[in-house]
Amino acid sequence: MKHSTDQRSCPHMKTLLSALADGSLTGLARWYTEHHAQRCPGCGSSLVNLKTVRERIRTLGVPDGDTLQLSEDRWTAIEAAWDAQEKPSESP
Repeated sequence: MKHSTDQRSCPHMKTLLSALADGSLTGLARWYTEHHAQRCPGCGSSLVNLKTVRERIRTLGVPDGDTLQLSEDRWTAIEAAWDAQEKPSESP
């Protein structure tokens, strides 16, 4: 598979990177995702960002395993920001 050539993660890696960041990925899938993220600039950057967000949430006092409750509007904004990261930016 082709790696991302910029700072966006590869679309096929989104779920794996999220699972790796939260520690739920195991076995061969974990090895593959770590290996890919080490060699792909976009996925490596996304993994660092996901881990940063997880750490910030942890510092807010949300225990591991508990679900962070966000409003529907907030989830929509987060998903829109994630989708915007996946699309190439338009040149003026």
